Amino acid sequence: MGATELGDQQIAPQPSARSVGMPVGTAKPMGIFRAIRTAHRTTWRSPQIYVLVVGAMQLFLLLIAVPMIRLLYQLVLAETGLGSIAYDRISHVLRNPLADLTLLVIAVVAVVAIMVELITLFVLASRHQDGDSTALR
Repeated sequence: MGATELGDQQIAPQPSARSVGMPVGTAKPMGIFRAIRTAHRTTWRSPQIYVLVVGAMQLFLLLIAVPMIRLLYQLVLAETGLGSIAYDRISHVLRNPLADLTLLVIAVVAVVAIMVELITLFVLASRHQDGDSTALR
């Protein structure tokens, strides 16, 4: 769904330092307010794709990441013989190497899930801002 398919005009890309004959390190930065204005204008050309992608990513988190983290947490509880992890019992958990490894895996799963969501949104925003079409793949 490119900008031309929606009947809107594509935002012209800014000339790079190389295209105007300036040395690469001397290009003037865009400025935060202009960047926010450009992002807002390009996002609201077709917000439905963002709503669909955010919804799909939340569904991914609810159906895959959260149950996986819950299962790993139950493993930590089973390994330590505790009903829950409280502040006064954390030393009991940290003395168990297998529980420590499982907690590390929980952290990795959480970070990967968040990174997948953010990378997907950044790629979508970048393609949308460049005027490229967006497909599921």
